[in-house]
Amino acid sequence: MLAAGWHLGAPIGEGASSVVYRARAEGRGEVALKVAKAGVDWLGREAAVLASVDRRWGPSLVDVGVVPAGDLAGRAFLATTWVEGAPVLEAARGRDGAGREALALVVAHGVARGLEELHAAGVRHGDVKPANVLVASGPPTRDVAEARGATLIDLGLATRLADEARG
Repeated sequence: MLAAGWHLGAPIGEGASSVVYRARAEGRGEVALKVAKAGVDWLGREAAVLASVDRRWGPSLVDVGVVPAGDLAGRAFLATTWVEGAPVLEAARGRDGAGREALALVVAHGVARGLEELHAAGVRHGDVKPANVLVASGPPTRDVAEARGATLIDLGLATRLADEARG
């Protein structure tokens, strides 16, 4: 168990600077819990960016902290709302031309909505790539966040546009 009662499930992804787990806490639901690898200190920046955006078209911040004990002690973590879906390249496997075209439209719509939301809040995503797009099990039924067919995730390289202009 981590701080704040989070129970880790199996790792679901890993990057150069963190490992992402499916996690759950009593009364708080399921989350994607990103734990920094040793020596990594950027999670605070990602948490600040997430906290500044009222996300509807992507996962929002649930919790942030430092693991107090165990194998991961001292490492920063952040938890975001869980998004069910498969990475876009996995979702594309086995689809024919028409199926791939339909998938491309769903992905374009979901990613565009996510970027529109971030840009309106003054945030640049910084890492749009297939691994950061999850595709829902079915196509969207309406143009609303709750029915989205694809979701842009992972704000690990996101920056505030105002910060870029000053730098």
